[in-house]
Amino acid sequence: MSQYREIRTRSWFDELHVREHANQPYDFRSSNINAEHLNTVILEWIEYIEETDAIDIILLEQYKEEFTQWSKRHLDAVDQRIKRVMKELFRKRGVYVPFNQRESLTEQFIYLTILQECPTWPKSELIVAMTDPSFVCRQTIERENARRSNRAPSPAPAPAPAQAPSPALAPAPAPSTPAPAPSEQQLAIVQQVPQYTGIHALTNLAKLYNDDMKFTGDLHDVLNIKLNIFYNLCTKAGVQESQYAIAFDTMLKGKAQSFYYQHLAQKDLPFDLMVTRMRTYFHTPENHQLFLNEWRTTMLKDIIATNPDKNLAECLEIVIERLQRTYQGLVQNFGASEGSLAGQLVSACQGVPACVQVLIRPATTFEGVAADLRSAVGLWMRCNSNDRSHQFTSQNHEPEHHDNDSFYTDRRYNQNRFLSYQVIAAANRFTRAPIAVPTVRLSACKYG
Repeated sequence: MSQYREIRTRSWFDELHVREHANQPYDFRSSNINAEHLNTVILEWIEYIEETDAIDIILLEQYKEEFTQWSKRHLDAVDQRIKRVMKELFRKRGVYVPFNQRESLTEQFIYLTILQECPTWPKSELIVAMTDPSFVCRQTIERENARRSNRAPSPAPAPAPAQAPSPALAPAPAPSTPAPAPSEQQLAIVQQVPQYTGIHALTNLAKLYNDDMKFTGDLHDVLNIKLNIFYNLCTKAGVQESQYAIAFDTMLKGKAQSFYYQHLAQKDLPFDLMVTRMRTYFHTPENHQLFLNEWRTTMLKDIIATNPDKNLAECLEIVIERLQRTYQGLVQNFGASEGSLAGQLVSACQGVPACVQVLIRPATTFEGVAADLRSAVGLWMRCNSNDRSHQFTSQNHEPEHHDNDSFYTDRRYNQNRFLSYQVIAAANRFTRAPIAVPTVRLSACKYG
């Protein structure tokens, strides 16, 4: 294992350390990234750590305190040579950062900021690291303490003739007071430290997400649905249940993300408690009343009337989607059965002739009712392909008048009367096609 060399001895130190920015704090509120200033800040922090004896968890806590405000954009702007030295320093001082090609240095450093304990060194890498005499971490100390505590006391030697032992054969003096062995609580904490391989799973989880999958805290954004997405993606990414609290902010954006960082982050709260507080804040009783009103007033005939540019099948899909969304909002804090969702879909389609056959004997499940309605509507539209399906007409709708009336002369009757027949309009835009009867004006002609 190569020896660590101090940062100031590197040939490129003077090139990257800009005196103009020396001992000047970086303004993280600025949207512009100043790479020279960031390089200088991190070089000076490494110099500071080299002068201290910070190792293991102490070094990790100092790093988290200094780099909490650093985002991925800031770390990406830092020179790659500086980041490699910082990783080398972490490993020398007992903070395990793995050698692998799966994550970038930036991703590894970001992960360190969210750890509560130092990751445990794999046995194979720990043995190699211990070949460096200056390497130290809590695992080496605990191993040595355990070895000393398990060593059996040697029996008292038998008296021997007084003789000065040869210096070459003289045994090494044993320590007068061996260091105490680690307690059971300390060993339990060490065993509970998350393996650093979790960084790969958390990185994969972030890559699987897009903005549409995240919880925003808006009225119709249902937390339960977004939690189902979160659990599913965690399984695909390999995130363990013990890491849910660390990964929770991955599923948030907008108002929900602001609430998390203002009231939940840095409090070491369990995952279930964070979810409960998020639900209590965004899904209020007032929201429940709004969902309940929407649940009761969603009707297919109203959707048809307010969407003249959509056909019957598209209007039905709007009703199905809206009822599902509203149903999820209602069950956030109050339970409900799937039967109530199926029954409400049946009620929402009352008054539409195309749905009559389904409503007579509806299925018992929501999926069954939705499938039957889609089939019935599709059949209706195919049988009435000439229907003016973009117009919903009530029974009180005024009949249309056509200018291209036809006129015929009736010479059979010697009466001077006029009869007019108008177009018979459909009472419902989704019933049979209108029967067009040409207007006939009858005029009697006298024979001279």
